[in-house]
Amino acid sequence: MTKVRLHTASVGAALCVVLGLTLNEWVIGFLKGGNLSDFSLCIVRVLNVCLTAIGVLLLVYRYRVESREQIKFILLCMVTVSFPFIALGSVELSLRTWERIYAIRHSTIEDRRSEATIFRLVRENAIYGKNDSPEEISPFRPHRSADYNINRYGLRVKSSEPSILEPATWTIGVLGGSTIWGYNVADSNTIPILLEAQYGHADVRVLNLGISGYGFIEEFKLIRLFAESGLIAPDQLVFYHGGNDFARVYQYAMRGVHEQKILFAAPGLLKELENVLSRFSLFNWAKLATALLVPNDYYAEQKTGASTRVEEEVRVYLALYSDVMRFCREYGMRCDFFLQPLLNNKRKKTLTERITANAHIRRFPGYNEHYEAFVDHIMAAGKANIHDLREALETSELVFSHKDIIHINAKGNAMVAGEIYRRLCASGGVMDNLEAT
Repeated sequence: MTKVRLHTASVGAALCVVLGLTLNEWVIGFLKGGNLSDFSLCIVRVLNVCLTAIGVLLLVYRYRVESREQIKFILLCMVTVSFPFIALGSVELSLRTWERIYAIRHSTIEDRRSEATIFRLVRENAIYGKNDSPEEISPFRPHRSADYNINRYGLRVKSSEPSILEPATWTIGVLGGSTIWGYNVADSNTIPILLEAQYGHADVRVLNLGISGYGFIEEFKLIRLFAESGLIAPDQLVFYHGGNDFARVYQYAMRGVHEQKILFAAPGLLKELENVLSRFSLFNWAKLATALLVPNDYYAEQKTGASTRVEEEVRVYLALYSDVMRFCREYGMRCDFFLQPLLNNKRKKTLTERITANAHIRRFPGYNEHYEAFVDHIMAAGKANIHDLREALETSELVFSHKDIIHINAKGNAMVAGEIYRRLCASGGVMDNLEAT
């Protein structure tokens, strides 16, 4: 039997290439369970390139080019260059498949039906349309099905829910963006419906006044229009927001990326390709090369622009808060504000959540840090009816609660609804203390 002898250079080349690919910033960040500093990222990237380059050079040394072996050597180089992309693409496909399967396994049958209905309506361009809301403040077309229902005013409701004009002993209007509206969950698993279930009796009605993409300004406009038209006059308002308001801060501070990075600003396939591959070190080198298209002062803007913008947005938020409180006083409503949790606020994450969080960190540097600053500044104002929910999804054991960086699943919605209920019961309303605001 012929013995197989491994050449030292071949073994060294294989080890260097494997280590150069596997010890990338995504893997190290995942194992570390958090963000890497700029210095650490630089060290990891240099290590990736050096190890991979050493491996290729060892292969060149091992297979010296001779005239009769030129074709073999060229093919070897092509395989060596393409292998990392094939390997990383396979890993990426596996991760995304796992994320999807894991999310489906942890969703209810009703949520899947609702998600399928919404997807079909979007594909058919039938989810948006005319309704009877004042000034068509809601963009959603009325629809009725088992788990996704929009009434004539463009508001998300249960299939068995009475008219919004029907009086109740106590009515609560919950305003917010897509999380309140019910992104990829059934009507019965939205936060307003789960909050209503917390009260446990028919005398309390909770209205879902959430609209996808809405921030504080749009929420205030919506309830003002409904109240002035006489369609809705809740006894209490609950605002649940923060994510959409802060997203505008971040987009402003990072606007140079979208304006200057020509290659990745292209819509469609290139944009999706960036989204798919952005987790890996090799692709980040390609993104680094595009930084040549970015003005020299961009990185200074990235570091200082967001902080300045956060302070401005906090002032805008508190000014809106004062306007809303005056509105509530005029209409005799209680009013509470809840700042929502993001996935990165959660300390104990499942494997799938860690994958999602690390991907987001790589694509949106500094996002979590600035959101923390945004919420901290608002809470520092000391308003009794502004509540910090960043730790609302913390549990003693691992619970899969996030579908992505902002949106939560049915289990997460139930935890948030329970926390809102406890805070509302504990506060007892703020109408007696309006003069202090």
